[in-house]
Amino acid sequence: MPKIYVNREFTLQLGGERRHFTVGNHSVDAETAKHWYVQAHIGDEPAMDPDTSAAAEALLADLQDKEKALVSRAGSLDARETVIADREQAVQAREADLATREQALADREQAAQNAQSTPKDDAKASGKSTSK
Repeated sequence: MPKIYVNREFTLQLGGERRHFTVGNHSVDAETAKHWYVQAHIGDEPAMDPDTSAAAEALLADLQDKEKALVSRAGSLDARETVIADREQAVQAREADLATREQALADREQAAQNAQSTPKDDAKASGKSTSK
């Protein structure tokens, strides 16, 4: 299969098939490589400047290092989120327990008030005398 270098992006419709070509190297069949419209959009691949190539490789290495650091941080964040979710569940359980205890205390206080109320007190409140 011939290889071509596309200088300008184009779309070719050949044999009922539509193909889109982006800038860069492509492997195509011989019929496509010889087509006049393809020939109008291809050329020689630009020569790479050694300095540019070295700089690009250095940038790629730097990006790979940064990617590793970000992946590591993402793992740490996931672990922290799990810890936080566990703590939130524990807080919710404690809040529910506290609400239950507060309700039990309020019920006991009400029972104590009701127990302190005697028939004598009830009679005074209604204006009746308990003596005969």
